[in-house]
Amino acid sequence: TLGNDYSLIVRYQRGQMRLHIWVRNEIADKFTNIDIKAENTGVGHVLANKGGIVASLTYKKTRISFLTAHLAAHEGETYLQSRMSNLKEIFKGTKSKSGLDVTACSHHMFLMGDLNFRTDFGKMEHEEHVQKALDMVEKKEWEKLYSYDELERCMKEKKLLCGFETLPCHFNPTFKVQRESGYNYKTQRTPSYTDRILWKCADGLRDNLTPLAYEPCGEFMTSDHKPIRGAFSIVPNKVSSKQRMVPKISRKFFNLTFKDMQCKNLTALDIDGSSDPFLVFMTDPAKLLHDARSPKKQKNCVKMRIPYVHSTKFIAKNLNPKWTDKMHFTLDRGWDLDTMLHVTAMDFDAASQNDTIGSIALNVHKLVSMDEGATEKEITIEQPLIKYGTEEGSIKMTVVVSSYATKEQSFRKKQKQGLWGKIKSLSGSQHKTREKY
Repeated sequence: TLGNDYSLIVRYQRGQMRLHIWVRNEIADKFTNIDIKAENTGVGHVLANKGGIVASLTYKKTRISFLTAHLAAHEGETYLQSRMSNLKEIFKGTKSKSGLDVTACSHHMFLMGDLNFRTDFGKMEHEEHVQKALDMVEKKEWEKLYSYDELERCMKEKKLLCGFETLPCHFNPTFKVQRESGYNYKTQRTPSYTDRILWKCADGLRDNLTPLAYEPCGEFMTSDHKPIRGAFSIVPNKVSSKQRMVPKISRKFFNLTFKDMQCKNLTALDIDGSSDPFLVFMTDPAKLLHDARSPKKQKNCVKMRIPYVHSTKFIAKNLNPKWTDKMHFTLDRGWDLDTMLHVTAMDFDAASQNDTIGSIALNVHKLVSMDEGATEKEITIEQPLIKYGTEEGSIKMTVVVSSYATKEQSFRKKQKQGLWGKIKSLSGSQHKTREKY
């Protein structure tokens, strides 16, 4: 344990995979909405020797998720593809009821564990491969060794974990070592950075997270891996420096108009090599986005089973669709710093369930914030559509944001104007009376 100052709020085991979350006693009761999911990626998705565990929790309006994973082992391209497939399987198996994976539903997410990505120098004999890595280790050429890391290369090429970040591994490889203190490597495997910590922040919240430390635990002796540890500072949404802007903004209602909507290079999900795409809009928390289109225009769109989820028409057999119609919404003033607006491209299927192509998550506070005195703004958004950590095309659209007062606020304003008018009128009459007499 960590001592009497900490409380264990998450304790979950799936096979040999474990996830424990400890928090300081004085804030333990502040963590709410704890949700745990897991996915096996072993043989037949039954064996729990490989897979992942995801725990999500809320602290001061900040949704934080932790994913610990144990991915496929061994060196070579085939095993690399297995690791990439494992990640997609974990994200798919732990997705929310809305169909979005945990990477889209979190304000901050951490991915950690024995990810098993290896050092890859290309085609050469095993002994030569190992010796090349050992030479770099002896010379402490960490930056050079890290440049051959599979995970680093695949992230740069956007083959996996799009949107995630990690600090560089400028230290000893954590695998494969003798079960003793220090770094005495076994030559059956190439020294590699198999044990990692990565993170991802939602739109507009990157400045709220600061990495402080990232290092291996060289004294650890009970495994052929050296554990990795990291330290991070997170500013919760509820106490963000931007919160000072919220009381003034959140008293307003907003109109949101999405126009010139288009997608490019969408993934084909139908057997004929195409898709029938349409767009879906929803907020998290839900019930904040209201469709302001006419009933006739709403009737012509794809019907959604979930309340407060709004859609466009679908465009048949098109991987580069453009929508000529506009989407008009009113945003309820119940939104806050934690509110996200999800825009998802989906594939329409009349005979079965619609499939997700990819999505983006927009920070509502960032979306509606304006210069002081402004009541309207227009912005263009262009982002990759993400599904299970990989890009599945892109989306571009223009958003017109305008603020407006409620009927109650308008009435109060008119009352004040009326009262001020009476005072001015009365003051003018008294002035004229004095002049007359």
